[in-house]
Amino acid sequence: TDPSKVVVAYDNGALLLFDINSSSPALVCHTSQGVGTSAALELPSDFASQPNRIDTHSSLSLAVTVHEDATMRLIDIRTGRNIETIEAHEGPVTGLSFDSSGLYAMTTGVDGLLKIWDLRQRSTVMQVRSHERIRGEGATAVACHPVKSMIFSGGADSDLVALTRV
Repeated sequence: TDPSKVVVAYDNGALLLFDINSSSPALVCHTSQGVGTSAALELPSDFASQPNRIDTHSSLSLAVTVHEDATMRLIDIRTGRNIETIEAHEGPVTGLSFDSSGLYAMTTGVDGLLKIWDLRQRSTVMQVRSHERIRGEGATAVACHPVKSMIFSGGADSDLVALTRV
């Protein structure tokens, strides 16, 4: 929620919160050697997976990352602590978006599924096979309309799927 901070993720699983004004890390979240910070820590084995997308909650100090190892991770960006690691898809997770209320997250994966997650319950409330797998890729991106109850996903099958939430 602080516009002077930006969260970045690296392919080795490192997650850093940078202060834009000072151009330096404000917080190192689950990082490993070689990221270029003196506060480097050894990554836990479950954090060594490449993050494919990262998004921050609009009002909570929460970052959500989705990874090559099929997981979605909820990170407290005040402390850098992993709140929870969730098995999200059958294969790499490729897309992530929050709905406008901030109560739900949407993910897509190479399995071709679009999933809607209740962040309070940390469980899926809906899943739809939105795309066919082509050359090992399925659904590749997801976005929520900022005002209307609509979700869009794109995939390797060259389709754009629009869903209306009730």
